Amino acid sequence: MNESSTRTGLILAAHGSRTDSATNALVRTLARRIEHAKRFDEVVVAFNHGSPTYAEVLDQITATDLTVVPMMTSSGYFAEVELPRGLAANRRYSEVRIRQTPPVGVHPRMADLVLARLKDLSREHRLDPKHTEVLIVGHGTRNHPGSRGATEQLAANLRATNTFAGFVEAFLEEEPSIAEAYACLECENLIVVPFLIGMGQHASADIPEQLGLTLPDLSKLPLRQWIKDRLVLCDAAVGTYPNVADLVLDLAVGSGGAVHGRRGCDTRTIRLGASDGPLARWQANLVSHLLQTKGLAVEVHLFSAASSHTQALSDAVIDEPLAGELETALAAGEIDLIARSLRDLPPSDATELEIAAFLPRGEVTESLVSADNVRLAGLAPGSVVGVTNQRRAAQVRVLRPDLETTIVNGSVEDRIRKVRAGDLDAVILATASLRRLAVLHEACETFSFDDFLPAAGQGIIAVQVRSGDPLGGTIREALDDSATRQAALAEREFVKTYHQSDQWHAAAYALVNGDLSLRARLVSSDGLKQCEVLVTGTDPHEVAAQAVRRIDDQLATMRE
Repeated sequence: MNESSTRTGLILAAHGSRTDSATNALVRTLARRIEHAKRFDEVVVAFNHGSPTYAEVLDQITATDLTVVPMMTSSGYFAEVELPRGLAANRRYSEVRIRQTPPVGVHPRMADLVLARLKDLSREHRLDPKHTEVLIVGHGTRNHPGSRGATEQLAANLRATNTFAGFVEAFLEEEPSIAEAYACLECENLIVVPFLIGMGQHASADIPEQLGLTLPDLSKLPLRQWIKDRLVLCDAAVGTYPNVADLVLDLAVGSGGAVHGRRGCDTRTIRLGASDGPLARWQANLVSHLLQTKGLAVEVHLFSAASSHTQALSDAVIDEPLAGELETALAAGEIDLIARSLRDLPPSDATELEIAAFLPRGEVTESLVSADNVRLAGLAPGSVVGVTNQRRAAQVRVLRPDLETTIVNGSVEDRIRKVRAGDLDAVILATASLRRLAVLHEACETFSFDDFLPAAGQGIIAVQVRSGDPLGGTIREALDDSATRQAALAEREFVKTYHQSDQWHAAAYALVNGDLSLRARLVSSDGLKQCEVLVTGTDPHEVAAQAVRRIDDQLATMRE
């Protein structure tokens, strides 16, 4: 037990499962085992799928000095995006100090742990390592390159040991698939290592099935079966190994150089400005948390409309200021950063400010909240739909010209309340905003891009700094997602061309998947005319320029 008056806590944050209780039970068992080491006053768990969630866990713990260890195999989307977002949504977030370590799967000793297990298996089953290959199966995802990289690094570290005939990686959701990797193997023996934390669907069913295992009982691990002339051993997920607890505790107490430390020479406390509204506070908490995990000191300042100065996060502020007040404070040096929804920024950036970082993109779609949970197609003619901009209004008119649209302002909660109070029949909101505020259950329909193309930058949080401030480089290195940046630049460059038009309203969505692709749309105010193009390339500015040229060609044809 710690002698310090500050209580310390450890949070094991896992992906979890809503359908397989054993997966979550494994993490709880691990937490109890670590608790016996008495290195922390409290040890709790949190799940993306399960209870408590990332957004609820701080209510399960009284400690204020917290360490979060992602019980994940890679530095992917859930560790770097969903987990920080969830923690930032906790009501106690501003009251605690949080330090997030790298995921357990990237611990430098993970290869040693796996190798020890492989040697045990080869002895137990009398396999000659020289005639045995090892297949490392990771999850993989196209949403984040870190997921694949952790599996590849583990395989590379194991190859360097020269202990088995070969180490090959395969992925559940990327290439090479298990079948593709299996077809390239040559040895008479194969050991399969699921590089996963729990024995959920992937480890207990998907991997054995893709290997072609047909055993009647898949619960007796390791699975052993001859497939033609090859003996295949499929082991349990690495997260079930007994010594995983040692790696978790090592990350938690900060040994082995695995935790983030303060970087660079910028040691000042960064003043992050935000409006005092629910969504703005959520964004500020997220950015603050991400910067703190990189070793940077951050203090959040909230602005109220009634004042022209900032107040500390713990102060009571009520009203929400205009965006210009934040920008003025940043330009004047009263704060150092602003975290804002990119869709709310004009496509032409203010010259005295610059966007230092684009955070990985959240959901991009639009959703409908209606009085009786009626979808857009089912709303009665003449129903009033609330929108926040003419882009949404024009696209409503394309789909349902018999509906009325009206501009509504205020917070997401205020707009939903207007629907529930009967002031509106429905309202269209960004899906990302609904999810971030934990009110996505209010939506009855989420639209496809065919129906509603989003605003430029929708689902992206941008971090602004003063132009020329050296802090910008630090922030970009710590937070910027290059694929999101490329997509955002293309979208903003396209809509900038039509930003001042009263007759036409632009929408755009770009995606980096190898090349950069931009889907761009122009809709007339009355919804009667629409142009759309899909352009692919590598440079965001050229992709946007090509989209503008092709849209203008369509407009010219309409005028003829």
